[in-house]
Amino acid sequence: MRLSLSFRCGPAHLACILLVLPLAARVRGQGDETLNTAIEINGNETSPPPLESETEPEVTSCNCDGCPSSDRVSLGLHKDLVSPDCPEGSVATVTKLRTANTRGTSYDLVTWNPGDFSQDTSINPNYVYRQASEIDQGTTCYEADPDVLPVIGDQSAIEVKLNCEAVICDFQWDVQFGCAELGVLTSSTDGGVQVLSDVDDTITCASPTTTCDSIASCTLEGTIKWYLSGIDRRLEHKEMYPGVAELMLGLALGPGGGNDGEYSPAKAMMLSARPREAQLLLAIDQDSELNVYLENAGDRWNYTNWGANTDSSFYGTIFDGTSFKEFGQSKY
Repeated sequence: MRLSLSFRCGPAHLACILLVLPLAARVRGQGDETLNTAIEINGNETSPPPLESETEPEVTSCNCDGCPSSDRVSLGLHKDLVSPDCPEGSVATVTKLRTANTRGTSYDLVTWNPGDFSQDTSINPNYVYRQASEIDQGTTCYEADPDVLPVIGDQSAIEVKLNCEAVICDFQWDVQFGCAELGVLTSSTDGGVQVLSDVDDTITCASPTTTCDSIASCTLEGTIKWYLSGIDRRLEHKEMYPGVAELMLGLALGPGGGNDGEYSPAKAMMLSARPREAQLLLAIDQDSELNVYLENAGDRWNYTNWGANTDSSFYGTIFDGTSFKEFGQSKY
């Protein structure tokens, strides 16, 4: 079966994003039938990747032979490997990641942000880069697949942490760091922008379930939360607006579409009226539907490190009361 597409699509052609994805889903998802489909775009024919059952897994032995660094760590302690700070307009990356415990006992490997850079009072865990982490997996040796490197962070520094789970761990490692330019500085040619976005009535549809029409009446009714979230009722409550994630990614890439890999798209920062004092329960974390929605869009366009910058999002405070002016000033 051959499918010819006469239109052009890419991160810089946002208008046709929503047309291509449903079409691809129909071609690849017709029952249980396997389709050997060739897609021709602008005269270049590409074939779909083989199904998982057709791909033989590669068996490789992990070791850290030749790793230049080592240290002994006791049970319950850890080795922190933190990158140097990257300059303004760029974020830290992990470009090489090989670790091992030569005693053959297990340890946890976590690649994450070393600290919260926007809210000093935050008690939420830092963002974990799961493609370069092995937590509670009985790890004795780990080498990052070249396909996941570099791991592009969203802060000026990034950390690799080795947590010892045995009485003694003799760690060896070869970990290298770098910096990825975002293209958000005014001196960047054809770069993108740092997207700052509200959430309700911007990314998600508020669709309030209440019928009250004032702060006073909604407070008495116990539905003030829904009243303050927004007024749009066109979609289900908290349903994501189609195409918003792709729009944000396109803005982050800029008119040059990342200049052939020269720039990495800056993760979108969220502005929320949720009180920072209740971040433990209300903060936008990496498992939230909002971040998953953005990360899925990044995955579809092969920008697997893009999503919401959950560690640098901005929140309101309970001292704002019900003043929308105070909400805005606190968030920004």
